[in-house]
Amino acid sequence: GKELYEKKDTEMEHILSTVETYMKRRQKTHVPMLQVWSADKPHPQEEYLDCLWAQIQKMKKDHWQERHIPRPYLAFDSVLCEALQHNLPPFTAPPHAADSVYPMPRVTFRMFDYTDDPEGPVMPGSHSVERFVIEENLHCIIRSFWKERKTCAAQLTSYPGNKNIPLNYHIVEVIFAELFQLPVPPHTEIMYTTLFIELCKLQPGSLPQVLAQATEMLYMRLDTMNTICIDRFINWFSHHLSNFEFRWSWEDWSDCLSEDLERARPRFVREVLEKCMRLSYHQRIIDIVPASFSVLTPANPTCVYKYGEESNQSLPGYNVALCLNIAIKNKVSNDDIFTILKDVPNPNQDNDDEGFSFNPLKIDVFVQ
Repeated sequence: GKELYEKKDTEMEHILSTVETYMKRRQKTHVPMLQVWSADKPHPQEEYLDCLWAQIQKMKKDHWQERHIPRPYLAFDSVLCEALQHNLPPFTAPPHAADSVYPMPRVTFRMFDYTDDPEGPVMPGSHSVERFVIEENLHCIIRSFWKERKTCAAQLTSYPGNKNIPLNYHIVEVIFAELFQLPVPPHTEIMYTTLFIELCKLQPGSLPQVLAQATEMLYMRLDTMNTICIDRFINWFSHHLSNFEFRWSWEDWSDCLSEDLERARPRFVREVLEKCMRLSYHQRIIDIVPASFSVLTPANPTCVYKYGEESNQSLPGYNVALCLNIAIKNKVSNDDIFTILKDVPNPNQDNDDEGFSFNPLKIDVFVQ
């Protein structure tokens, strides 16, 4: 940008004015549907092009200074100045066609700013072009290595210039930006869960703390969060807890117990615990949460085996079910199981005009 402005200032200004005219007249009715939160506090969820244009405007105001992109060619500036210059041919954008594919509109996801990490390097501002460069590079890494979570995590944590930026905050923000992207995330949801797990393994002393801080922020903003994003948050958080022995400071969320149990935060805690129970067992969930959370803990799931109750002795197939139960406990062969099931009466026998041997009661006795 700086070199173009110095050498081709008129042409550059023409391009910028044309873009500005377009930005002013474009429609943005899609933005509310793509925002993760309905409220803009503490961080506004700007439309992607609006945010990028604001970053360009700020870069122009700062005389096109940018300190993040490496410029190795500056070491050869004297040689390049005397080198043969090549004229690039004019570029004409291809015309629109019925099968043309355009990028989907999206919003710029924001969770952190410079106040969230006061001790480390300063996070670039929301309208800083450095923020755009870092985020685009991290998105590119995920897009390139998403099928190999270990490689992807290693590439993210070894991002160049990580000593000058709060890299863990950027990584967490970018991954959540993709996970919560509407209408659908770029990759399958479980990929982001496994990627977070690998990142926590690679940097156990720093990244879990940032991830816990982000989780707390998401929890506090549940009231204005999109319902689909809440579901993704529940799925991610419960799966993540199951990989770390379900450790969490549940007491910090005890304020949700005083709210209406149908509000966002109590419902979130209840559904997370239900998901955790599916990934573990009921007593484990009872043991990990304080007793005060009993109103939100899931009920103990019980199986009703109708052939195991003496009051149902009159049911067709009852005696066969008892024999089958004993046989399974004794680990008999498959052939013995089939032999026992042959004694199940067929309720469709009288109506089996076409000779089919379908017996729904046999299936019920076997799978009940």
